[in-house]
Amino acid sequence: MITFSKIPTLLFLMLCSLSGIHNISAQQSKKSDTLVLHKEKYPNGKISAYSYILNSTGNGKAVCYDPQGKIMYQGEVSRNHGHRSVYFQHHPNKVVSKIELSSAPDGGIQWYRTYLFFNEQGVLVNKIEDNWDDRVTVLTDPGPGKKEEKPAPKQEVVECAVIYSNEAWLINQTPHPVHVTWIARQETITKTIQPRDTVFIANLIQAQFFADPYKSASVVVKKAKGKPSKGVRYELIPLSEKQEGKEKKRYYYRVLAVLTE
Repeated sequence: MITFSKIPTLLFLMLCSLSGIHNISAQQSKKSDTLVLHKEKYPNGKISAYSYILNSTGNGKAVCYDPQGKIMYQGEVSRNHGHRSVYFQHHPNKVVSKIELSSAPDGGIQWYRTYLFFNEQGVLVNKIEDNWDDRVTVLTDPGPGKKEEKPAPKQEVVECAVIYSNEAWLINQTPHPVHVTWIARQETITKTIQPRDTVFIANLIQAQFFADPYKSASVVVKKAKGKPSKGVRYELIPLSEKQEGKEKKRYYYRVLAVLTE
């Protein structure tokens, strides 16, 4: 029998239990909201590079560290109002070898890219910047009282308005189905690819020149069914390019399972 003297104690235990359930639910919700774009560790288990994005906000972060734990780069990742992407490549010793920063602030044809190169100790050795402004000829109004100079025919803006189509095709060369999430600009595409299948996944529309669509996208590949294979990660490896027309090109990438242990 429950006496009145025990009721406060029971209420306290019930409240603690409900609070614990709420905290677990909140932690699970936060975990499921996070999409990991890139994660690489040093042999000692410490993080070399990590990037993620929150599905609820479309924003995230990217950071990488040298072998001593010092931050080499830290920045934002976003798919809102255009995109801000960060791509990491690594030396064999897991130190980041190259960072590609890509952004298109208005989601249109304007774009900006920066390439950072590091040696095997994590020291910056080179930096290359590329952007829309440096590649496009813009004609402006000379204003009242000034004579407008007509450009030569070879400098007409019409030449800068050519649109190029860059298609991304994935070939699953693993022995099992994989689930691919492709994030580029303001679009997120997900597809499941069966073994040995070749699947179209995205098309990057680019003004003025061809561009590798993989370099301006964040891609996550996971095993589609069953538990993740221990000691295995999945990578996209460029395979070939095929010109389909004057303004259209296909880029093929292999999906491979790579042993990490």
